[in-house]
Amino acid sequence: MASNQIRDQYVGERRNHLRDGYGVYKYENKFYKYEGQWKAGKMHGHGKLVMKDGSFYEGEFKDGEITGHGFKYFARTRNTFSGEFYLGEIEGNGVMRYSDGSVYEGHWKHNQRDGKGRLTEADGSLYEGEFYKNRRHGDGKNIYSDGSEYEGGYINGKRHGQGVFKMIDGSVFDGQWINDVFNGEGVMLHASGFVYSGLWVNGKPAQRATKMQFTEIDSSKGITITQGEPFSIDVQTVDDDGEIVKDDGRELKVTAGYKYVPRPPSKDSNLFEAIEDVEENLIQTPMGYTVLPYPLTDQPVHMTAQDTDLSTLSRTDTNLEQEESTGENAQASSTEKSSEEKDIQSATPRNSDSEDILTHQAPQNQKVSEGCCLFSSLMLLPPPPLYRPFQQLSEKSGTDLKAKAAAKKPAAAKTAGSDSKTGVNKTTGKSEQETICRTGTYVLIITDVTNPPFLGESLPPLYTTITIKKKKREPTIVKERGPKWDTNKHIAATVAMHREDTMKMDSAVLHDD
Repeated sequence: MASNQIRDQYVGERRNHLRDGYGVYKYENKFYKYEGQWKAGKMHGHGKLVMKDGSFYEGEFKDGEITGHGFKYFARTRNTFSGEFYLGEIEGNGVMRYSDGSVYEGHWKHNQRDGKGRLTEADGSLYEGEFYKNRRHGDGKNIYSDGSEYEGGYINGKRHGQGVFKMIDGSVFDGQWINDVFNGEGVMLHASGFVYSGLWVNGKPAQRATKMQFTEIDSSKGITITQGEPFSIDVQTVDDDGEIVKDDGRELKVTAGYKYVPRPPSKDSNLFEAIEDVEENLIQTPMGYTVLPYPLTDQPVHMTAQDTDLSTLSRTDTNLEQEESTGENAQASSTEKSSEEKDIQSATPRNSDSEDILTHQAPQNQKVSEGCCLFSSLMLLPPPPLYRPFQQLSEKSGTDLKAKAAAKKPAAAKTAGSDSKTGVNKTTGKSEQETICRTGTYVLIITDVTNPPFLGESLPPLYTTITIKKKKREPTIVKERGPKWDTNKHIAATVAMHREDTMKMDSAVLHDD
């Protein structure tokens, strides 16, 4: 009798010796206890079934099975489901709330997400679309936690087929996908303005630019131009084989630099002077040396009403020439110097225009079209005051010239020139401005500044040299002077003329008498 009570631990209503109505039954298997309605010995109607692990179901039962609408708590995962069941399985529409905070609301089949549904992930991302066996499958739209969006096809949880991906930076890809990456025909409208339309392979364009090259210019040899003359540079985007890639919208920037030679601090220099010699904006080049930025523009350089002639030599070049000539012929040099100083002063722009040159407008960035980019009307400007590389060159040149001049002229003979350290004319005390770039070799740099970089990659910079040659000066036309003014001769001629007039008057009087 006691053993039968253990096997049949039911307390509740009966009919025809069967559990019928409301009752509580304790099981000996994994089902721990059922409390609810019964019919003909089976769970039927509303009830609550508690399992030994702490999980439970509360809802509708039919003919002894969990069927209908109900609520289930999963003790192992701590997930909860509220929705439709059939024969003990989640089947139909319902809401599953996962312990990590994610929520799925939609259709189920055999305890799995299947059909149309809406899944909100714990990180805030949202997917609305079709599922199959718990995975995204079919058409759907996913809004990711970073704000990017994808709308298109899925297979086995991965983006597959035709789809549109809107990235957080504003870039848009519209094309084919395979295994969650771009594969097949597609168009990328990049946030930077870059556009690529064509074949994609494993998330990369099938044909993509890997470098830049100059057209009609050998970058290893560079180009040669004349002082003060504008020039143009044509650039192409190419692949590893040098074949042009028809990029559209990539943004390029052109800058210039001049070779910088570090100057070790002197023995008497203090720590601050040593720190001052350390430049922060040096640019490493493949030529084997570093350069400092040099002013470059593509805008017209507006001078004063004197219309500065860009063919005029710079002040520094003229001063150096004068120092050389002083040792040979001091008196002739002094006369020529005075004449040239006047010419240079008349050719030098006023302060306001000089500032315009120094605070120049850098060349505008250019967009690549069909794989080509043109920088036109470029011009190297005069160096800024105290430009470090030229300052060092001036110091060296000045020292050499002074040594040569000292050997050719008396020590007392001094010439006007500029202080290489301060850029101030020693005679006038005024700051000197150069009106043209100096001769020498400069470095031209083309940089990919597409922002943001296309697919996170920028093309490596492109370098070449520009050699500036001196412009030939037009021969000076000297006006022929007339005969020298002779005051005595002029007085004698006047006296003779006066005598002749007097004689004529006396003759006329005698004739009348």
